[in-house]
Amino acid sequence: MSKADSSSEDVINSVALEAGLVDSEKPADADIVDWEGPDDPTNPINWPSRKRWAHAITVSVLALIT
Repeated sequence: MSKADSSSEDVINSVALEAGLVDSEKPADADIVDWEGPDDPTNPINWPSRKRWAHAITVSVLALIT
């Protein structure tokens, strides 16, 4: 392990300690955002092909413009 690796680990550990997290503990109140189920209509995987293509083209055109 190089000196750069250990310094980056020190930074990560200090940030975790400042946030109140200990390496062996996970936050008790984790806000997990998930879909309502496999058939959730708001999940982009379940969108119709036409809608998915429309969103992809819109984002692509905006990326070319800006």
